[in-house]
Amino acid sequence: MNEKQAIGMLKHHINAWKGKFPGKHFEACELAIKVLEKEVPQKPVIEEWSPARCPNCDGELSEYIGDGYYRHSTILERCPGCNQRLAWEK
Repeated sequence: MNEKQAIGMLKHHINAWKGKFPGKHFEACELAIKVLEKEVPQKPVIEEWSPARCPNCDGELSEYIGDGYYRHSTILERCPGCNQRLAWEK
């Protein structure tokens, strides 16, 4: 099972079991979904003349090097702001 399958299963169980268990069980499942979603690599948002941005928190992932250019930190495996895994294009 991978992260996407686990997320789908947890979402299914939340919908199927709503009202049958105490609310804290659902809070725990929703928290687990949020954590797992950050484990699925997402492509940074890259636009011309702009820094690369995290698709989750919109945090900057690039360094400004002058004259309107940015150096994209493609060695970053995770966003330093929200810990989202990143999938840089190669």
